[in-house]
Amino acid sequence: MKTKIQEETRRRTSEALYAVNQANTVYGLVFIVLAEFPGFESEKWFFKLAAQIRSSDFVSQNEAPDTMIEAAFREVADNRLPRLLCISLISIIEACLEDIAVIELAARRGLPSEEAAKEAKKIMRKSPAAYLESLNELGLTFVAGPHWQELREIVATRNVLVHRSQLVADEGYIKQAGNLARAPLGAPLVVDSSYFYDSIIAIRAMLYEILAQPDTT
Repeated sequence: MKTKIQEETRRRTSEALYAVNQANTVYGLVFIVLAEFPGFESEKWFFKLAAQIRSSDFVSQNEAPDTMIEAAFREVADNRLPRLLCISLISIIEACLEDIAVIELAARRGLPSEEAAKEAKKIMRKSPAAYLESLNELGLTFVAGPHWQELREIVATRNVLVHRSQLVADEGYIKQAGNLARAPLGAPLVVDSSYFYDSIIAIRAMLYEILAQPDTT
């Protein structure tokens, strides 16, 4: 039999899982559009896209117009969209964890909702390693599961995407990712379609671990 806490936690986790699946759907739709090229009639829009993407930075200006447009699509699909969606994935799961922490703090410690929300925000402002530890101490023991350590690296990558002009493994990345770092200090960080799909798989596994928590009376 599920308790009210478990029902609220599972509802919130299901919402997060839906949002993650929507990110995957959005990415899939981009590939459908790319597969249909050049079947669209509105070429003017595509040329504008190629200019905004600055496809001339990675394709010779002597190439045929269709090649320039296709290069712009591939840049979006292979690099820019995965980077934006990886940022979104971390926002989704961290918001979910914060909401679950509020539920736990209000129920287990009897804190008023506003105080519980403030305490949860304080926890989630920490580094991933630190907030996972704090959440575990709070009683959210699912974060001790094997998939949750992968969150450290994905958050570290998100921070580089958001705070750095170049995608390289800086000191902050190395410190946060720890032994899961994908590149040595100063080396390029690849955030492409493969990395996005790996991140989707990892975050889904984390959310399913929450949903798999046994019922208690």
